[in-house]
Amino acid sequence: MSKVLVLDGNLNSSLAVVRSLGRQGIEVTVGAEVQPCLAGSSRYCTRHFVYPQPAQDSGQFIDFIFDEVRNSQYDFIFPVTDVTIPIILQHRHLFEKYTSLPFANYETYNFASDKFRLQHYAKNNGIPIPKTCFFDPQQQRLADCLAEIEFPAVVKPAFSKRVVNGKTVSFGVRYAHNTRELTEIVKQSSLPHNIPLLIQEKIHGEGIGLFALYRNGKAKMLFSHRRIREKPPSGGVSVICESIPTDPKVKEYGLRILNHLKWHGVAMVEFKKDYLNGIPYLMEINARFWGSLQLAIDSGADFPHELVKMLRGEDIPENLAGYKTGHRCKWLLGNLDYYYLLFKSRNCNMFLKSLKEELTLLRKRPTHFVCRQEDIRPFLLELKRYFVTA
Repeated sequence: MSKVLVLDGNLNSSLAVVRSLGRQGIEVTVGAEVQPCLAGSSRYCTRHFVYPQPAQDSGQFIDFIFDEVRNSQYDFIFPVTDVTIPIILQHRHLFEKYTSLPFANYETYNFASDKFRLQHYAKNNGIPIPKTCFFDPQQQRLADCLAEIEFPAVVKPAFSKRVVNGKTVSFGVRYAHNTRELTEIVKQSSLPHNIPLLIQEKIHGEGIGLFALYRNGKAKMLFSHRRIREKPPSGGVSVICESIPTDPKVKEYGLRILNHLKWHGVAMVEFKKDYLNGIPYLMEINARFWGSLQLAIDSGADFPHELVKMLRGEDIPENLAGYKTGHRCKWLLGNLDYYYLLFKSRNCNMFLKSLKEELTLLRKRPTHFVCRQEDIRPFLLELKRYFVTA
């Protein structure tokens, strides 16, 4: 029986991993910054512990996790966020004496996570991207970009997270409606840390994800979904999503990138499909397990279990379309936040439209990211935290 360590235990994706592996009789330990945590509360978690905050002191974190791995004989370790993964990959030579890491090397992971380099690659290789100004504060002035920009503009840092002086700094996506707002965003987001920015046109369309499992540069399993509802409503994490057949163009573009990278492990290539012209525009790659992982598992594409089988050296037959389509998954408390944000924005038309859609969604009998009758404790914990901090 395999023994697996899952980090970042407060995420929906970590919970999905624990449930997937635990159902297969795999012994799963969960680490997190605080306890109790979602994944650690699951009936499928064998043991859980607290580790030092990696975003505050990466050195202390890596020492703690290395001691845990060395002493506990895990077969595999699954970090789940863009905070823990790069820290561990930078010390891969230490960990691989004791365990296996299901990731490409640090340089490849870094390229996939770097929106600036990724979008450059896509633009030069026939993969559609939004109209983009590539702004590097070390090489150009913002004024040099202004002629290329259409408002409203989406401002994306090259990295969502980056380690600066041993601490992880987060950079979020923001929206600029005019030159003044754009100048202020650049001053706050880019200049203090010399972070390159993508300043892009806003694509009006639905989010589509291509999920993939790769073994040494070869695709072994694919899955695709569309985002029905996001939090915040302007675009963010998935609140309700649906499994769909893989769009041929999405598959072509996604595989072109991952094949080029000779990918290994799991990844989600994210696109936005324009409502008007039907073109899927590349957004980013999540070079790790993704937030809507539970939907894939419920639809028959059990990425965590297949990944463990692959790491064991078992033969994984190609399964590039073998999953149930039309299945929906819902995050109950995320959906509640969605309605709260709509109400707060006073978007009455959208609020009423969403309430009508809710009846249709209920008839589809969605499963739930967190709330599961046979494993209810994570939801009870989430519910308690939700109303205590509300």
